[in-house]
Amino acid sequence: SPTTSDLKEMVKLESFKELQKNNFFRVVFVAALANVGSTIGTFLGVYVMVQITGLDPRDIISAGLSVIGL
Repeated sequence: SPTTSDLKEMVKLESFKELQKNNFFRVVFVAALANVGSTIGTFLGVYVMVQITGLDPRDIISAGLSVIGL
């Protein structure tokens, strides 16, 4: 598990290979890649749903905004 010494040591590391050995970096890197994957999945999912259903997302958003009075 990452420690505060891992965080302090990370500043001194110079190469990506050295960073990969640092536990703190590994935790942050995995979290960052999970966020990137989630974002890609969200946009890809919206694209596929629009293609399958034929709905226009702008119509859905404007209808939702009009319901709440915006």
